[in-house]
Amino acid sequence: MDTEPTSSLSAFPTELVNAVTTDAARDADAVGLFLHEIGLAASPEQPRQLPLRFLLHLAAALRLLAWETQGFCFHHAAGLPPARQAIHEAFRTLHDPDANPRELCISVLRLTLERFAWNGPRDLNADIALDDLSDEAALDVLAEFLWACRHLATPKENC
Repeated sequence: MDTEPTSSLSAFPTELVNAVTTDAARDADAVGLFLHEIGLAASPEQPRQLPLRFLLHLAAALRLLAWETQGFCFHHAAGLPPARQAIHEAFRTLHDPDANPRELCISVLRLTLERFAWNGPRDLNADIALDDLSDEAALDVLAEFLWACRHLATPKENC
């Protein structure tokens, strides 16, 4: 699996980099907790080596599970499997050295960045799903918001 970055992180917005970093840490915690709960926990005295592909696949599947637990199922419309199926597929990769979770991982990352507020976990300790809006609907919502807040603006002198 190619792990080399294709471009400098400085090319991306800071909020995006922070969101990906936060999500990666949450994924690692979720994988560790899940493995502990099913009896595959590791410790410094008893380390456990598991394939990177398996861990990445499991992390993506557990993120799907977190979404489904919160009532978000838009990943189904994007062609991704239900979480339970993805978890089973992750465990099947333990016996298939050619299994590659790259497509699932990229799809989950893409949906995360496109469909969730990047600062939701940091600011509200929650995943905040964003709705798909057409450009016209977005402009209507923006116009309504600006109209409702018009009294908050202070007029500038000599404009």
